[in-house]
Amino acid sequence: MHQDVPPKGETYRIVLIGGSTAQQIPEKLFEEAFKAITDRDIEAINLAQGGYIINQERIMLLLYGIRYKPDLIITIDGMNDIVTSLKIGRPGITYSNAFIAFAIDHPILSGILSVLRKFQFLNAINKLRERHNEKSLQHNSALRDKTVDHIEEGLQSIGVMAKGMDIPHIAVLQPYVHLRKNTLDIERQLSSEFDYRKDFMNKTISKLNNRLRNLSSQPGVYYVDATPICDLSKLQCFRDEVHLTADGNKLLVAHIVNAVKENGFKVQ
Repeated sequence: MHQDVPPKGETYRIVLIGGSTAQQIPEKLFEEAFKAITDRDIEAINLAQGGYIINQERIMLLLYGIRYKPDLIITIDGMNDIVTSLKIGRPGITYSNAFIAFAIDHPILSGILSVLRKFQFLNAINKLRERHNEKSLQHNSALRDKTVDHIEEGLQSIGVMAKGMDIPHIAVLQPYVHLRKNTLDIERQLSSEFDYRKDFMNKTISKLNNRLRNLSSQPGVYYVDATPICDLSKLQCFRDEVHLTADGNKLLVAHIVNAVKENGFKVQ
């Protein structure tokens, strides 16, 4: 993100933002997939960052994405905001917020705790504490509603920025392993650590999906529900709860392009 902006020329430039799932998608996949529906040269710039939520993505787009003069913005979201709200107890606050605030208010004590956190025993206790907090919020319908509202608001604001630049915005709801209809044994094993949160996740994603369908009613905005991309595949798509394999990435990108093409999207 801190590199010099290369000259754009006649290239059709795509800027991708999101969390780690988006970050791990090779730019080449997007370039090849969009090249198949146009004669223009395609360039994809991946600004996604591990752990990012909608609020951070809005800042990323404002500070770095806009200066690339994109012709298209793609956001891939959903899981980080939901998981973080479950950990923190409110949406829109990053997971690291408490650590940063503590370091500012108590710098010496924070340094000591930073050393102690290197011990696996203390890490295990902290993880158990986090899991207990998550379980206590599993059936908090008010938190679920606030999280859905926040994600919708964030994507709407990104759409407004895209509209201000007169470019389209593709908003993608990312896949989640527990929503896959034919989940493989290996995927269930890899994601079993987080089975305790799947009920909250599934219900929130379902409500979010219904709400985000309204985004496509806005000119220049294309909503893509990517949660069913692996349902018809026999391949392993997930490496864990949310991250995709190489095959999963290919299915995701192909699904995005096919979905927006069916909805009238064209590379201008």
